[in-house]
Amino acid sequence: MKIISWSIRGALHENGKLFVKELVRTKNPDIILLYETRCQSARVSRFWNSLGFTLGFVSEAFGYRGGIWVLIRSNATFSYCLVHSHGQAISFELWRDNLSWVCTAVYESPTPVLREELWEHLSLMRNTILSPWLLIGDMNEVLLPSEVRGGDFFPNRADKFAEVLTACNLVDLGLVGGKFTWFRHRNQRIMLSKRLDRGLGDVDWRLAFPDASVEVLHRAHSDHCPLLLHCGGQNHRTNGPKPFRFIAAWADHPMYQSIVQGAWQRGTNDIQAKLDQIRKDSEVFNKETFGDILRRKRWVEGRLKRGPKRSR
Repeated sequence: MKIISWSIRGALHENGKLFVKELVRTKNPDIILLYETRCQSARVSRFWNSLGFTLGFVSEAFGYRGGIWVLIRSNATFSYCLVHSHGQAISFELWRDNLSWVCTAVYESPTPVLREELWEHLSLMRNTILSPWLLIGDMNEVLLPSEVRGGDFFPNRADKFAEVLTACNLVDLGLVGGKFTWFRHRNQRIMLSKRLDRGLGDVDWRLAFPDASVEVLHRAHSDHCPLLLHCGGQNHRTNGPKPFRFIAAWADHPMYQSIVQGAWQRGTNDIQAKLDQIRKDSEVFNKETFGDILRRKRWVEGRLKRGPKRSR
C-alpha cells in the first residue's frame, strides 16, 4: 500500500490539479490525504472521480482555513471505515486479509492553543485504539533544532510535542529523499526551511510494516513537499539513503552497549533527541566497526570459495 500526504494549500488551483495528476500517474497511490484544501469537497468531486478516486472522509475547510480530505482509490483491494473525525484529524481503520490498522490524517493548526486541543484528543484516542496506529500529515511543529534552518527553534513547544508522542507511544518514522518539508521564500530565495510534515507510528504498526518508509517528494504549487508512505513489499523502491534499521547482531558486539550508553547520556533530556543520537552513533558504529567485520567475513568467504593458491 502507498499513501500520499500533502498540504496542498488550495485544491481548486489548476497548477495543483496538474501536479496531482502527475503524482497519481507516477506514484500510483492507494490513498491520498490532502490538507489546507481551502474549498468544499463537492466542487472537485468530478475531478477526483476522473482520476479513479472517491472522497472517503472529509473535514471541510472553514473559508481558507484547514480542511482534510481522505481520497481512496475506487478499485481498492482493502476495506475501510471511519473511526473518529476531528477538525484537525481524521482517523479511519483499514483492513485486508487478517491485518487491520488505524491511520490518522493530521493537519495541526498553526495556532498553538488549537494545536494543544488536538494533542489532548490524540492522547484520549490512544486509550481506545487497540490496532496498530499510524499518524501522518502536517504537524506544524518541529521536534529538534536540526529540523529548522534559517529561523528560530522553540524548545518549550518542541518539548510539549515530544511529550504527546511519548504519551501516545509514537515514534518518528524518519524521512528519505530530503531533510525539510516546508519552505518560505523571499525575493525568490529560500529564507526558512522546516520539517513540519512527518509520519509517526506506534510499535505495533512498526512491527506490522518493518520495511515502511516515508519519502519526501519534490515540491510544486504548495510550500509543502508531498510525503509518500511506502508500507513495504517487493515493489517498494525509494531514491536516496535507506531508512534506519536496527540490526539485532549489534547487541552481541562487546562495544555496542557503550555506544548506546554514551549516546543516551549526551545532549538534552528530550527522549526523541536521545533516540536520534543513538541512531546517528549506531550508523557510525555500523560503518566503522561492525561493517568492517562483515567486509572481512565476505573476504574470507570469497577466499574459501576460490580455494588455496597453487604454487608454481
